[in-house]
Amino acid sequence: MLNTELGFVIESPALASGVAAAFDQAIPEWARELGLADGGAITWTERAHGKTTAHTREPGTGPLQRMVIGIPSILSIDWLL
Repeated sequence: MLNTELGFVIESPALASGVAAAFDQAIPEWARELGLADGGAITWTERAHGKTTAHTREPGTGPLQRMVIGIPSILSIDWLL
């Protein structure tokens, strides 16, 4: 019911190539790739400083944060999605 996707139409070749270059260079250092391990568990893969690291827990979170984030997963909130 709520679509939060965003798209751009850039009609400037110079601006478009600058944005594309920024994404190619910077985004891999900042972003994490989500995946599924055998059994369906979520994995987080990050590529930083030329090194690839796979995580089985969300990076940068502690036990309390993961508990708070996990509470909605047991609630029946499908109608909000």
